[in-house]
Amino acid sequence: MFNWMNEFKKFCPTMRVLRMHSNDPEEQSRLIAKMKDLSSTDAVITTYEGIKQGGMSKAIRRQVWRAIFLDEGHRIRNDETIVAKACASLATVFKVVLSGTPLQNNLKEAGAILKFLAPNVVTDLSLFEKAFNLTEKLIDRDLLNKAHYMMRPFMLRRIKSEVEQTLPPKLETKIDCPMTDVQKELTQFLLFRERSTLERMERMRLAQNGEGNAIRSKTDRATLVGLLAHLRKAANHPYLFEGFEDVHDPLGRASQDIIDASGKMQVLDKLLKRLHDKGHRVVLFSQYVRTLDIICDYLEYRGYKYQRLDGSTNRVMREVRISLFNRKNSEYSIFCLSTRAGGEGVNLFTADTVILFDRYD
Repeated sequence: MFNWMNEFKKFCPTMRVLRMHSNDPEEQSRLIAKMKDLSSTDAVITTYEGIKQGGMSKAIRRQVWRAIFLDEGHRIRNDETIVAKACASLATVFKVVLSGTPLQNNLKEAGAILKFLAPNVVTDLSLFEKAFNLTEKLIDRDLLNKAHYMMRPFMLRRIKSEVEQTLPPKLETKIDCPMTDVQKELTQFLLFRERSTLERMERMRLAQNGEGNAIRSKTDRATLVGLLAHLRKAANHPYLFEGFEDVHDPLGRASQDIIDASGKMQVLDKLLKRLHDKGHRVVLFSQYVRTLDIICDYLEYRGYKYQRLDGSTNRVMREVRISLFNRKNSEYSIFCLSTRAGGEGVNLFTADTVILFDRYD
């Protein structure tokens, strides 16, 4: 919502925009009254949660809207969810669904969105599922071509190069980071600890000549999932495990050890120095919040100015930190994000470099 409010201010400054979001009953009543006053409001911005439940949902669904725009429209790709049903109950003349997330595996997801857009035209989603379903390895070429033909009037696909001609081409670089001796020993210990499970699965695989599923029990599957998670943590930094960090500073501040202990951190240290010296602005993603803690300790050790956003960041501070990073001549050149918290509604348009700290492939 914060991002959309800014977009309205930038591109439609004369429009009167109402932000429908509050947990306070009195504030909700005030917003509902203002929403119904057509002389004071041109556009209303709310969340999917605000539509499906809460004190304002009934008032929003009773209103007849001239147009409805769903951002992150893949949220309604399952027509059986509460969100999809709540959106389908909205009375409107015109509908637009915006999404940058691909619909995968089956056409039923695309059919659910088309059903929202044109419920009188799209009535049977089973036809979409019969045309294309990778989960069941089902592809009907004739039905697929008909589905594509039917979707053509409803869809407009835009790519960045068409929307913004001045954007430089994306350059993607994969950097292989060697492990330190500590990380190698930690990895060997983790594998040795689960050696009985790995040996049993290898014997089963050889007995089946490499065919079939060697993971038979839920216990083995859980063991492997846990082992993989620990191996990923070991590849990131040994300080993610208890007992590996030696704190020499009485105030608990980081030292050179935080860099020397991890091969990824050594590469990141060289990379950020070069980017900082050349004036680049960086968005740094990590899957684990504890990894972000270590990265932020490192950034403070090196004296880099940064902002951070993870699942514990509340809505107000989220907006403040994004604004501080994006403002003109900002002193903050690095923005740290957890992958699960930094998805929807985050617009860090002033950054020119993205680093995925724990990318595995």
